[in-house]
Amino acid sequence: MSKNTIAIVGAGLSGVYIAKRLARKLRRTDHQVLLFNDGSNAMTLQSVLPQIAVNTVPVESARYDLYQLFKNDKNVTFINQRVDDINFNKRILMTKKNDYHYDYLILAMGSIGSDFGIPGVAEHATLFNSFDGALAVRADLEEFLEQQKNNPEQSLNITVVGGGPSGVELMAELANFKNYHQIDPERITLTLVNASQVLLPALTEPELSQKAKDFLTRRGVEVLNDTRVLGMTKHRLTLLDGQQLLTDKVYWATGLQVEPISNRWGIAINDHGQLTVDKHFRVLTEEGVPLSNVFAAGNIAAFTQNNQEGLPQLALAAEYAGNIIINRLICQLGLAKDHGQSAKEQKNPGYFVSLGKNYGLSNAYGRNGSAGLVARWAKHAINLSFFAGIGSAYGFFRYFRYGRPKR
Repeated sequence: MSKNTIAIVGAGLSGVYIAKRLARKLRRTDHQVLLFNDGSNAMTLQSVLPQIAVNTVPVESARYDLYQLFKNDKNVTFINQRVDDINFNKRILMTKKNDYHYDYLILAMGSIGSDFGIPGVAEHATLFNSFDGALAVRADLEEFLEQQKNNPEQSLNITVVGGGPSGVELMAELANFKNYHQIDPERITLTLVNASQVLLPALTEPELSQKAKDFLTRRGVEVLNDTRVLGMTKHRLTLLDGQQLLTDKVYWATGLQVEPISNRWGIAINDHGQLTVDKHFRVLTEEGVPLSNVFAAGNIAAFTQNNQEGLPQLALAAEYAGNIIINRLICQLGLAKDHGQSAKEQKNPGYFVSLGKNYGLSNAYGRNGSAGLVARWAKHAINLSFFAGIGSAYGFFRYFRYGRPKR
């Protein structure tokens, strides 16, 4: 059997899951896995960023050393270099230092924050959907608490923009932060600006959207649905209807986009910058023909060119796409006969949204979804299951130790 090189670009949840599972399945073969990352030696667990922001979990819960994760996988080589270009015809990945040959390629680059080109957002808002964004929110809150010690009249107006899981989870944590520190409601105001008509539209369950809104409003949050931001200055948001919203801090939790990809490669890219894939997550050409040796997973993959939601940013979604790709690869390598289930045949992994320590929402089970303690703690069980599934005692016990919120 000839030796094949499988290159994975991106070391987020999807890239790590696929690399770890392939390492196990290929350990008695000569096949090799190359895992590329963009200048960081750590995987970020995005689902704990709202808790990082309000200091209910330590930073260790979000960062996992890639060398530790793969130290026992002799058939995986971690290359901490950015892939700048790809030659699909010659099967070459290009970095600033070297060129690398591959036989099979899996693109698993993550997403970055987008300001939609709205004036003032890049200069004055904090893009939340990153580890650095969560640390910036934490620093703001710690500074406010220090100022309150010296001046109890110090106030803080916070606006979160985005009614998806990231924005709703962050706002729920901010509301719980205010209650935990017993801050006078007049000293800290919380406003959630949401362009959609309901919160959490991806849950597709109106009852869950309403429960999310009720949870926030009971805790003093003003929720502005069907409201778009037109522009921003340092202390003012201009809304599309002309309303002016005074604010001290704006946390931008919407507008995710994937890393820019060049169309010169001749592959199908949708309006959101995602790669269009088929039911086996194979990348499609502009003519709609799947590339037999190129796959995409994570935020970069879209099932159709008009897909706007994609899969949730959860460990379950990484496993969902990863298993489909792995099954297909194993078959193409001649190690199995069955391609496994396609995306259309597998059950969608669903969403789990945590609203503080003891309450959550999910559309993954129950006729109309579920709400409460079980839905909240299911998210922790899923994260633990992710590390167990990739066979990482290091990741499992690190999350078990640091990932449970203090309050």
